[in-house]
Amino acid sequence: GCDFVNRDGDPSDDNGHGTHVAGIVAAVGDNGIGVAGVAYSSRILPVKVLDQGGGGFISTVIKGIDYVTNLKRRGVPIVAINLSLGGSTNSSALQRAIERARNYDILVVAAAGNESSNNDASPLYPANLPLENILSVAAVTSSGLLSSFSNYGVSSVHLAAPGSSILSLGNSGYRVLSGTSMAAPHVAGVAALIKSAQPGLTMTQVRSIIVESVQNVPSLVGLISTSGIVDADAAVQSARA
Repeated sequence: GCDFVNRDGDPSDDNGHGTHVAGIVAAVGDNGIGVAGVAYSSRILPVKVLDQGGGGFISTVIKGIDYVTNLKRRGVPIVAINLSLGGSTNSSALQRAIERARNYDILVVAAAGNESSNNDASPLYPANLPLENILSVAAVTSSGLLSSFSNYGVSSVHLAAPGSSILSLGNSGYRVLSGTSMAAPHVAGVAALIKSAQPGLTMTQVRSIIVESVQNVPSLVGLISTSGIVDADAAVQSARA
């Protein structure tokens, strides 16, 4: 991993947000301790692009994306970049960085945002970038309803995932957090499961499987494009088929 904030090779999380997100993807499972990640046999490549307070610059995010893309170019088996971050600024440089990731078959999973707003009308980036390697993820409650804080958008938000009161790793012990930041890594984890089930699939195929295998929920109709919640089992079965 790498730290582009402090410009060193130690990406240790001094905020806690990234640790929680990483735990949702890949916290060690089947050990009778704590929580289990969605894809707990996968590995996390930690890239620090936000500071201790959780803020940062688009330029730093771009450096992080390019770092990952360059590793993939050199043969590291990277499936997806999880971006549990966002802002209202539309950056052409950020779009080009995600396009470079696309050229190396990397899926980008982005949080839809936590403003309770319609991303079709008030875009959030990078979730709203019109690129075929991006998945924009809203948050739902344990009842399958759109979380009260979650952004939505029938054109711009692709699917939903659990994002309310999610138990995952903290910098010491465990903690509960809510947000589309928690929803996005559920989808990134499913992307890893799909690739483990069928390693030869392309990024486009992985994305299609995720979108087409969602569990449809009537309450999400008219709010997000698939009207559905990510379904790990259905996605893996589809990949195997």
